[in-house]
Amino acid sequence: MLKEEIQLGGHYRCVSPVLSQAFTGQVVKVMDRTVIVESQRCSQQDEPKSREYNRHFVIPFGDVTCDGC
Repeated sequence: MLKEEIQLGGHYRCVSPVLSQAFTGQVVKVMDRTVIVESQRCSQQDEPKSREYNRHFVIPFGDVTCDGC
């Protein structure tokens, strides 16, 4: 997507360069060539209960696609 198409607070489908997998997250900051996306993911299996925690990923614009459109 282009920078102009990405809205702060919007939910988008992204590909994480770190995880090499797609996820849907909320854009929390838009920068020059990348966005910071907050993703809710399940905790590790060694936790007694599956709790959700927030993780922030830096995603290039090219790895952000419109979600549900």
